[in-house]
Amino acid sequence: MVILLVIKTKSRIIWANQIGTLTTTIGQRIGLRQKEAEARLLKYGANEIQVGKKISPFRIFAEQFKSLLVIILIMAAIVSYVIGIFPGQEPRVVDSLLILLIVLANGIFGFLQNYKAEKSIEALRRLVAPRAKVIRDGLVQEIASRNLVKGDIVLIEEGDEVPADVRLIESKNLAVDESSLTGESESVEKEAKILKEDIPLVERRNLLFMTTVVSRGKGRAVVVETGMNTEVGKIAEEIRESKERPTSFQLELNTLGKKITYAVIGIIALILPVQFLIGAADFATIFLTAIALAVASIP
Repeated sequence: MVILLVIKTKSRIIWANQIGTLTTTIGQRIGLRQKEAEARLLKYGANEIQVGKKISPFRIFAEQFKSLLVIILIMAAIVSYVIGIFPGQEPRVVDSLLILLIVLANGIFGFLQNYKAEKSIEALRRLVAPRAKVIRDGLVQEIASRNLVKGDIVLIEEGDEVPADVRLIESKNLAVDESSLTGESESVEKEAKILKEDIPLVERRNLLFMTTVVSRGKGRAVVVETGMNTEVGKIAEEIRESKERPTSFQLELNTLGKKITYAVIGIIALILPVQFLIGAADFATIFLTAIALAVASIP
């Protein structure tokens, strides 16, 4: 009788669980049945880093000019130039160019930040091993790593990229290069033993993480997380969310833009009637004065 490999524990503290709570003894030798693996793949999805909908560089650049503050600056530049159509006025070409240069520089900086984030997710996806050695139906097979599922038994040896987050069942003189995750250049010793529950992530020696590389030894492990649920998947998700979610600085800029808009309207409403009553200046001068005050108030 074939005994299925099962994930029986509901605990997320997989580094502190007994191996018996993750897989059966026979399951460690025969692995998943192919039909069970296919069913889990349909249920939980492919073992891959999702990059989401690809955004063109042009759209990323255009999005840098959507904030209210930037729109106000662009309007100020346009007004500074077209004011020259009024009698006795000259276009403020230098002022207009300076404002537009500031807006453009800000747009380029924001574009580079967001484009870099987009490329970072793609880079993480390319780090995932294309193939993995697993035991299914009692046979050692090499499959596409995207077809790995929780509960698969994987075999790893020197030079292999870890295809998913796995918990060690057996290990022999095993060391892993985790620089793709931690930035540390030295390899980390790994061994199949139970650890304390409160141990930090970097010290979980019985876990191997997707995109890391086996630098020495060999081992056998059970897959515990795949795709976006792996540690590298969580990093990709954080990068994506930071790219899509406005930062506190951006929110403050939008708030500042609204305040400046109200200030410009208030200044014009205050100065216009006063200046007209005393006859100290014409409309164009009054309007330019308000614009100048608004632009000068921007940090």
